[in-house]
Amino acid sequence: MSTVDDTSPATFEQSNPVEAELVQRIDRALSRVGDLHSAPKVVQEILSQTRSIDFDLKGLTNTIASDPALSAKILRLVNSASFGLPRRVNSLPQAVMILGQRTLRLVVMTFSLVDKLTKGLGRRMYNAYWRQTLTMAIAGTRLSHGRTDIDADEAYASGLLADIGILVLAQTHAERYIDLFAETPHDIRLIEAERAAFGYDHAQVGSRLLERWGFSPRVAASTRYHHQPRPHASRLERTAFLSSLLSDILWNPCSQQVAMVQDILRAELNFDTDKLIELAIACKEQISQQAELYGVDVEGEIQVEALLDEARRLFVTASLETAMDFDSTLSLLGQNPPPAI
Repeated sequence: MSTVDDTSPATFEQSNPVEAELVQRIDRALSRVGDLHSAPKVVQEILSQTRSIDFDLKGLTNTIASDPALSAKILRLVNSASFGLPRRVNSLPQAVMILGQRTLRLVVMTFSLVDKLTKGLGRRMYNAYWRQTLTMAIAGTRLSHGRTDIDADEAYASGLLADIGILVLAQTHAERYIDLFAETPHDIRLIEAERAAFGYDHAQVGSRLLERWGFSPRVAASTRYHHQPRPHASRLERTAFLSSLLSDILWNPCSQQVAMVQDILRAELNFDTDKLIELAIACKEQISQQAELYGVDVEGEIQVEALLDEARRLFVTASLETAMDFDSTLSLLGQNPPPAI
């Protein structure tokens, strides 16, 4: 039996005057982007038709077929290396059956919503968005493997949609936001810069958008807190936060956050350096596959060797510091450190 945490408190506590005012500001911003008040019609229909696991295959297939672009993407997904099917699938009903209810819902919403908001983005920002979110989605899925307290599909969707608020801000604040994004590291400093400039940040905006579009409260909450997890965060929130940190160090192996990521992985998942590198290799391989699936071009590649060198350097440094602290303690106690071997 699954033990996924289904506790789903409201993402925005609108009974709190401060939160209510924040929601109003975000909603005004969302209203400035064409038809962001609701998900695309075909998405709404598919979500309605797949509320039950015993969905009407024929009716659902007809709905999907009414959107040729979406149909093509679903077939491309089923035929991708991720599924590893022995023969090519050309039938949309067969593809729908293979995907199943939960995965189909996530795929449909992800394809439709992300496509909608990435139109018109400059190449640099478009690439940065996809590189970050694909890495988070893949890392989140890998971190959920073998666990019963987190759903792998939700971990994937959470990673892929965590930064959707960036796309909204790029639409609502245009060049002002694009310049801010280009000048600010993608971590808590970006959150702080956004709040200073606009009164809200991309995590809050993305979370509110997903909430309005009917995503589960768990995914909406993980989006809001993927840079700043709450003290008693759910496993999905923690995974989104860790996936965000991993995305940073995988693409920036000299990041100051490498040591912190190692500490969190060791404490929460018993990951040593070897497991971190295994995860990096898996992400590197799957990112190219996923980028092809979504039809995007992710520039650059993860430097696994550089990350390994940095992880080893930090391990040696930490070991030396521990040894020095031990020697200092012995000296304070009037004892001599043991002779070097």
